[in-house]
Amino acid sequence: MIRAQRLGLFSVFALALFITGCEEPAVGDPCMPEVIPPGGFQRNESYVEVNSVQCRTRVCLVHQFSGDPRNIEDETCDGPTTEDGAACFTRGEIEEAIFCSCRCSASGDSSAPTCSCPDGFICQDEIVTVGDEGVVGGYCVRDPSASVD
Repeated sequence: MIRAQRLGLFSVFALALFITGCEEPAVGDPCMPEVIPPGGFQRNESYVEVNSVQCRTRVCLVHQFSGDPRNIEDETCDGPTTEDGAACFTRGEIEEAIFCSCRCSASGDSSAPTCSCPDGFICQDEIVTVGDEGVVGGYCVRDPSASVD
């Protein structure tokens, strides 16, 4: 009888783990790229980091951001700029431009999976134009027409 109760509790626990492990992709969650170029990012380019352990989607996207996101006001700099004149950013500015994303469109005949962008995001084609067929394509970016709370 005790063995049956333990087996029942184990089954309930295993089912709970299975259900929570099937969450929707977390597009929009904050992330920080592992590699930041010297001098930071350039606003006219998008950077896609695949296999990001910070994102359930495994994609950390830097979109329309200029500078080094490690320069956070009140943490690494105490004013609008660092000692060397680099810009400082609020956490909100960083999270608006650097976030977890997913590939929403594929270029060519790719059989690699794609996702649907959630509310507040749109699929921007051709974010990545060269590389592996599982990476090339469009990614979910913040919808500029969506209202910000």
